[in-house]
Amino acid sequence: MDKLCHACDKLELTTRRFEVLPGDDEWGKPSGRIGPPIPLGTVEDLLTRTRCPMCRLVVAALGGENKVPTHSASGESLRVTVGWDTHGTAPDAKESWVHLPQSRVLIPKVVKASGMITLLANDAPPTTTSTTYLVRPIAKDRIDFGLVRRWLALCNTHHGEACHRYSILKKLGRSNAAECVPDFRCIDVERNCLAGLCIFDSLKAGQVEKAHCVNKAH
Repeated sequence: MDKLCHACDKLELTTRRFEVLPGDDEWGKPSGRIGPPIPLGTVEDLLTRTRCPMCRLVVAALGGENKVPTHSASGESLRVTVGWDTHGTAPDAKESWVHLPQSRVLIPKVVKASGMITLLANDAPPTTTSTTYLVRPIAKDRIDFGLVRRWLALCNTHHGEACHRYSILKKLGRSNAAECVPDFRCIDVERNCLAGLCIFDSLKAGQVEKAHCVNKAH
């Protein structure tokens, strides 16, 4: 027996919702989207809800069961959203995209859940105080700073101060590796500048954590 699923039931669909009548907010105003996109779940979720007529209708509107993709090229599950829009008469043929709403329509879309757009760190103004969370183009032979930050976080969580102790420094009577070669500098490829050895120590700790995880996995 056909029945709306829990996601589609929240759409509160009625025949009245597909009409634009005098007194409605959209009546007599230029066209436009109505409210934010409404999530229905992953494409795979919709394909399993064979008893939900709305899910079947959405899948058909997206191209059909055998054509709608379930995963992105990177393997991420694709999600489905629907959004309310309006249709109606276009007063000016030269601007056919502008219309006076006479009916409402639901527009389904397939989206990636993790898509984000922001500024490239290299394009940030000189006055930018923090570029840590701005994105950077990453080539296969370059450092992925997202992974580096994750390794450092794991290192601090599981090892704590242990990663900041070096037995060889104790034998040399020094407390910091930078003291051995005070003028030594590294290239900080994240901020495109020279950096002191202490930053190299942190990255080294991240590399140790990576090796630890890889060895543990194998």
